[in-house]
Amino acid sequence: MPAIAVQQITTKIPPGFDGSGSWFEYEEAIEDWEDVTELERDKRGPALKTRLIGEAKVYAPLLDR
Repeated sequence: MPAIAVQQITTKIPPGFDGSGSWFEYEEAIEDWEDVTELERDKRGPALKTRLIGEAKVYAPLLDR
């Protein structure tokens, strides 16, 4: 199962992660998204944090912006 969530990734919606896929693939997806995103830097962390789903969602409160 891929780590990228089913929802479409756009210039404003970051890739999602459900905890079942490869963290390294997810990191690459984030780096690709950062190359094209229109979000300001201070809004990227919160946007990524909200895209954690499933098993990965339990770690969202532990993440800093």
